[in-house]
Amino acid sequence: MDNYVSMEIYIEKGITIMEFNTEIFFERFTSNKYLLSAIKTKGSCLLYHYKTAKRWTEIINETFKLMNNDLVGNDLEFSYEYFKIDGSIWGVSEKENERVEKLIRELGINRKHQFVWDFIAAIEHENDHKDWLYEMKQLLQFKAPYKILIGYSNKAFENQDSFRDSLEEILSIFSKNQYIHEGEQFLFIFAKRYNEVKNDEELTYKGFLFDVNNNSYKFRKTLKGETIYF
Repeated sequence: MDNYVSMEIYIEKGITIMEFNTEIFFERFTSNKYLLSAIKTKGSCLLYHYKTAKRWTEIINETFKLMNNDLVGNDLEFSYEYFKIDGSIWGVSEKENERVEKLIRELGINRKHQFVWDFIAAIEHENDHKDWLYEMKQLLQFKAPYKILIGYSNKAFENQDSFRDSLEEILSIFSKNQYIHEGEQFLFIFAKRYNEVKNDEELTYKGFLFDVNNNSYKFRKTLKGETIYF
């Protein structure tokens, strides 16, 4: 199966979905276009923001906003901090929504939001290089076919093969008691730790993409983002 949203469950529920692709998400998130535009809105240089966790989180959130329209188009929605998840992409089930609308009128409920939706992707960003495992566990418990974790670790660059194997093993352990489906994916995106970057170094994100195969996550491929010099 390719890594587009094309699962039968979405078709059956009548959700109109443009193609969402984890590799396109990686490409756009790590491109100079969005990241440098986000920095421009905040002023100062890249390294100034990257060195401080709070400022860098603001840059990442601004990058998400700039990516929003290009990433999901008119068919999906991008939300922030929904159900305590940093970013989520979701589509509305039109068929089920019509049924719920009728029930809402009968029950006399005040309608303020869409009640029937399906999450397509859940995204977490964690600045602390020692804390991203918690975010990974949180994502695994969230019902969405695509899960994306953005974190920071020098080990992802020092020994890529060993790091990748460790990710696969811990994904396998953590997902044993989770209800996962064939075709689901988990994308890890890592850059070097912000407090160890020097002026003459570069910002490069590296991606590790895993697919569900035989009810377990298996490594699929490594992705490399554009290079930005500090």
